[in-house]
Amino acid sequence: MTETAADDTDAAAARIEALMSEKAAGIFQLCDRESKGFLTRADMRRLDTELPLSADQLEQVFDLLDDNGNGFLTQSEFASGFGMTYTFV
Repeated sequence: MTETAADDTDAAAARIEALMSEKAAGIFQLCDRESKGFLTRADMRRLDTELPLSADQLEQVFDLLDDNGNGFLTQSEFASGFGMTYTFV
């Protein structure tokens, strides 16, 4: 791969990462209607009309994203797992 091609690939990856981060933040805000700064399982269920996932699948996604198992998703937890889970949707 040439240096120019590598630079183009890096730039494209950066654009994709920025877009994913923006999407994650938007979806997080959609769920966090009360602006608490974290999501609960009930908040996560609000995605049922936004994503083609069943209630059980949303529960599984929540469990997957809840790194510390405290029952809440911070924006950081949500965003870090968003790209990973988005590939499954």
